Amino acid sequence: MELETEVLKIIADYEAAIFSKDNAVIANLMSFPFEVIVKGRKKHYYQNQAQMMARLETFRAIHKKLGIAAISREVVKVHQTHADEALAFTLDTARNAEGEVVTSWRTSFYVKRTPQGVKLVKADSTDQNRAMTELGFPLYEAKSVSFS
Repeated sequence: MELETEVLKIIADYEAAIFSKDNAVIANLMSFPFEVIVKGRKKHYYQNQAQMMARLETFRAIHKKLGIAAISREVVKVHQTHADEALAFTLDTARNAEGEVVTSWRTSFYVKRTPQGVKLVKADSTDQNRAMTELGFPLYEAKSVSFS
């Protein structure tokens, strides 16, 4: 299978797993440590599936607090950088329960073919933090969410 096809599949699988809230599948699509770059420079590392799954639960709580019911991810471009590596650029759109757009952002994923298959290795979500900050909740600075 060509790398571009594999990248499109892993992004689709990632989106489906997020929609179904299947943290185990999401974490299995990643190579650890998984790196997230925020604000163009600050890096967060998730060393294992347990750390990533805990962070995803925090993200879901933040989304719920902001009235985000669903997030769609459209792959805008896949750029193969090496025989076994590529960048996937996405446009992500958050919608409320009525289907109205709440906010949108861009994400870029670094994807690599490994002996275990194609894996998400790194994400640059600088623009996601901007989008959430505009809604009053800087996503990557939040350690936990209060429902009070």
